[in-house]
Amino acid sequence: MLDPRDSSRPYPWSASLLPLLFGLIVTATGCPDGASDSPTSATAGEDSDTSSTSLTASGGEPDGTGADPSDTGVTMSTGDSSTGESLPECGDANLDPGEECDLGDDNSDDGLCTTACTLPTCGDGLVQASAEECDDGPGNSDDGACTAACTLAKCGDGLVYADAEECDLGLENSDEGACTLDCTEARCGDEKVQEGVEECDLGDDPEDDPEVNDDDAYGGCTTQCTPGPRCGDGKVQAEEECDDGEMPDLAICSKECTVLSRVIFVSSELYKGDLGGLSGADAKCKSLAATAGLLRPEKFRAWLSDEESSPSDWTVSPKKRYQLPSGTIIANDWVQLTSGSLTAPVNQMEDTEVLQEDALSAAWTGTLADGSPTAATCAGWSSDDSGMGGTVGFAVHSDHRWTKLFDQKCSGDARLYCVEVW
Repeated sequence: MLDPRDSSRPYPWSASLLPLLFGLIVTATGCPDGASDSPTSATAGEDSDTSSTSLTASGGEPDGTGADPSDTGVTMSTGDSSTGESLPECGDANLDPGEECDLGDDNSDDGLCTTACTLPTCGDGLVQASAEECDDGPGNSDDGACTAACTLAKCGDGLVYADAEECDLGLENSDEGACTLDCTEARCGDEKVQEGVEECDLGDDPEDDPEVNDDDAYGGCTTQCTPGPRCGDGKVQAEEECDDGEMPDLAICSKECTVLSRVIFVSSELYKGDLGGLSGADAKCKSLAATAGLLRPEKFRAWLSDEESSPSDWTVSPKKRYQLPSGTIIANDWVQLTSGSLTAPVNQMEDTEVLQEDALSAAWTGTLADGSPTAATCAGWSSDDSGMGGTVGFAVHSDHRWTKLFDQKCSGDARLYCVEVW
């Protein structure tokens, strides 16, 4: 048996204690507070003023003499209390104090979490691809290129982009309204007809279209965006035969402003046989037509013959109808007019008044039903001598008697038939 007091030989248990001490050191390194829960005679102590932990192992002989700790134990320190862990930082995928978000490597200035670990917002100057079209930061403006809602300014959004738009009514934009579909203010000359304001608009750019607004163009549009000279405006243009304008019920003029009929009437005035010749009689007819406001008064002639000229010599449009000023048709063409059989009597005066039954209905003619002359013409309608005569017709008749009933003294009174001829 070995003597425990024999110092020349090692303690038989000291060799088995070393592994245990190293285990305690390792344990102490993994525990920041330096504590050990291993059952051993080792004693661990902490210095409350420092971050190091001391571990002492004692193996003295229980002989009452004690042992030198430097000979019989080991003391070690664990180092810094952080134990090697890194400090919190944006991008570590941990939501640390002061951060709104942290997606680690997925942080992106156009993503759901910025590289500064802040949530994207409109106005931060960063364009979030999934939610924003633009972001100019403090420069966002509802009259700018990027709106306050971080959308790109566009025509139809209801916001007026000052540098590119004149107006913007949103869904109310219309090429027939005050603000067009391209966000320009409607104006005469833009080739868009503004409803309730313009009647037409052919534009004002001849390079774009040679047919532009023109105050003189027939059938066109004026520079005030009103219809230009046209069929139906009541003015006979060079391109028209007639234009009844607001008088379509007379059925004299077609919708294409071509003459459908010629007008014939019996004069409201009474004359003696001295008419001033054929030319004097024609002048009387023109004057009556003009006073009554009939169209083309200069085209009227008296249905009258002399020894040199008669209606049968006239140049006429053979297929045109003949009608009274009110529109009543008395002959469908020249052939019927000279046939001695009219559809209705020529009993209407230039002002559309119809001769009363008791009124004088005789009219100087000197003309037969076929338009040829008679022998009685009051000396070529230059005399009112009672010893001379002139042929008259009666306006109450529609057969041959309308133009020849009998010869009357040139001193008597009678009317004239006035016919539109061209």
